[in-house]
Amino acid sequence: MNRMLFASAFAGACLAGPAAAVSPDDARIPYVGAAGEFVSVDSTRANDDGVGARLRLGFPLKNPASALEVSLYSNALERDLDGENDYQFGLFVDYVHDLSGYVGDLPVKPFVLAGLGLAEDDILANNDIHPAINAGGGVLVPLVRNIALRAEARYMAQFNSEHYADENLLNDLRFNVGVQIPLYDTVVTALPRGRRASLPTAPSLPTAPTPTLAAESRRNRRNSPELVRTIPDYLPETKASFR
Repeated sequence: MNRMLFASAFAGACLAGPAAAVSPDDARIPYVGAAGEFVSVDSTRANDDGVGARLRLGFPLKNPASALEVSLYSNALERDLDGENDYQFGLFVDYVHDLSGYVGDLPVKPFVLAGLGLAEDDILANNDIHPAINAGGGVLVPLVRNIALRAEARYMAQFNSEHYADENLLNDLRFNVGVQIPLYDTVVTALPRGRRASLPTAPSLPTAPTPTLAAESRRNRRNSPELVRTIPDYLPETKASFR
């Protein structure tokens, strides 16, 4: 029951309004992540707690405070019966919401998440796949260039009637710590609405002055006296030279 209440509190927080992006520096670009994971199993399972790993791929949504994540996990659980391992695998799609806008200026970025998925149990070499839900939250700790340390906790409810006849719903807790890395690093400068970016233009070169018609006629008289007689009468300077 306590685990159900824990999940309900986080799921309710997902209804919060907009905040910043689900990344350390509000960079709304896709990201990847990898983490080590610790699993605290339901007491119904005949297993000890276990460890594993989780990989994730995140896509920012239109709402700048949210993202959609796809994650894969895998872990081993030691059996109480013989000390050998059972295995778990899962694929989840989660909605992630940033809560930075509600907690003030903190050195970390809190978030909540909730989603649906498929969980596979490999118990005594018998494999079964079941629907599952999870909800949780965590924090991002900025490191450098949009890379962040990420820590989170999840409650996972797995519908399982194959291996445990007396318990159809198994409740596990999952804790993981890892890194979140953007797929690329870019800097975009925003322009005011209605303006377009323009490329710089090269400075214009000075142009030579255009010679006047009178100056051209003087140059012709100096270079070729025979041309003097062909100068039209409408050039005053030319007419004065005949007198």
